[in-house]
Amino acid sequence: MNKSFLSQNSKLNPTGDIEQESKKLIKMIQTILGENFMIIPKFSFSNGTEIAAASASSDELLTYATSLGIDLPVSEFLHSASLVREKMHTLEMVRLLHDNFNQADLSGKPLQLPYKNNNNWLSVEFPKNTELLNDTISYVHYAPQEFNTNNIQSGLLLDEWTETIPNREEVSGITFNYNQPNSSPPQAILLAVSPNETGKWNWNDLTNTILNTFQRAKERAIEPDDVDTMPNLTTLLPATMAEFSASRFTNISLDYSLNLAEKFLSVKHLETKTKLP
Repeated sequence: MNKSFLSQNSKLNPTGDIEQESKKLIKMIQTILGENFMIIPKFSFSNGTEIAAASASSDELLTYATSLGIDLPVSEFLHSASLVREKMHTLEMVRLLHDNFNQADLSGKPLQLPYKNNNNWLSVEFPKNTELLNDTISYVHYAPQEFNTNNIQSGLLLDEWTETIPNREEVSGITFNYNQPNSSPPQAILLAVSPNETGKWNWNDLTNTILNTFQRAKERAIEPDDVDTMPNLTTLLPATMAEFSASRFTNISLDYSLNLAEKFLSVKHLETKTKLP
């Protein structure tokens, strides 16, 4: 063990990269105390003044969110993140247990860097006119009451991820191959309409719409391959369109068995009527 410690110690270079030297020191300690020994190094902020200003104006970040009726924006964000991220779920459980067994809540402060006056927290809904001109670090900070950015710091980074905020408007379109001069327009476009006006699609509704469309296409007499071999049909098929209806009286039905049944009944009724004495 001593030999291993000395071999690691001989590789240290105080004038080298701080991060690399810190990793070497941590490895040296874990060589002696075990790989599971947790080491939390101390550090100092290089932008302490900016972090202090961001910490002092953390309530200002939530002004717009609270105006929308969101009473606890930070708690709501942490809870939503805990549903999809394992480490955030662990933090949420710790926070809930702490609040249940202690009078004072374990509350964090939202911070954003680089610091700007009259800013809004990007982790919740923000005004439409907010300009996102640069990358932003948005995080929740759990710090003691006597937190001072000028002091030596020590802490844990529990979780981190990168997100891209989508634009409110996007230009989109539909493209298809146009092979002039022998081109022809597409014979069919499937326009799916949600059966329930919920503002979003339900996966089962969408898949059932597609499966139902394929099923009814197989039941038709003419297949897409047949259309290509009979050019005359291309002038007729766009006009042979009607809604699918199982009603016998309210509308034209594509269920031809109903039409034949009605025709049969009318003919049968006519024959019966003519045979009466």
